[in-house]
Amino acid sequence: MAAGYDAVANEYAALEQPGKAWPRLRLLRNVLTRIPPGVTVLDLGCGNGVPALVEIARSHEAVGVDLSGTQADLARANVPTAEVFRAEPMFFSHYDAETTLRLVEEAGFEVLDAHRATQLEGEIEVEFLWVTAKRN
Repeated sequence: MAAGYDAVANEYAALEQPGKAWPRLRLLRNVLTRIPPGVTVLDLGCGNGVPALVEIARSHEAVGVDLSGTQADLARANVPTAEVFRAEPMFFSHYDAETTLRLVEEAGFEVLDAHRATQLEGEIEVEFLWVTAKRN
């Protein structure tokens, strides 16, 4: 999968259109208001860092992880104040929300908030589970 994202990194970045807000940016901003400024916030699957890691870095210590080395390199260039790593993320859950929350807790985190959101990506409706958690 990493090779696929490496190959399409520039095309993927072109999906972000000037003047057109990223659909989940409003939700991210809302989540960030509930996290004290300066706290470290992790963006799993950060891609090229635009726009989420950029937004995180405005008020928090930003850490990005992407499985694509090319995307991680772009994120480092786009968000020089963030720490960005090329690594396999802890998990992108293919489980239902309840199982995902249980796995987060079993990994040693206290779930502070969980919010489900759906959005159209192309013609496909995708459900996201946004989890705010802290290590116990």
